[in-house]
Amino acid sequence: MAVTPQTQAIQNKNSIEQLCARLLQLTYDIQTVNSAYIDDASGNTLNAMATAPLNTDGTLGTADSTPNSTHAIDTRIYTAVQRATSAFSTVQALTVLNNIPLYVNGSSVSATTGVRAILNAATGG
Repeated sequence: MAVTPQTQAIQNKNSIEQLCARLLQLTYDIQTVNSAYIDDASGNTLNAMATAPLNTDGTLGTADSTPNSTHAIDTRIYTAVQRATSAFSTVQALTVLNNIPLYVNGSSVSATTGVRAILNAATGG
């Protein structure tokens, strides 16, 4: 089929509608995980888990003698943890995510400083 302004417009229209469906599903998913995080007291649990500082090369350093919420959760102990990030960075990431349902539901969303850095930390991006 030949590419025409009409076929391009239809493709873009369909892509926009697919993205809207994904955004709506993402909104529901964020609300679900936020409720579970609160109901399960996950913040308290994460803050109490064993931690270690990250070395400059990104590896874990010597384990902390007491948990430090700004140090990475020790993936040598908690092997199911996907990334060596801190409880604090998890809260930051959840804050960023929670802005999406707020926006979708029509609430004002304040600018969050450092969103790209927070997302990079959460994803390794």
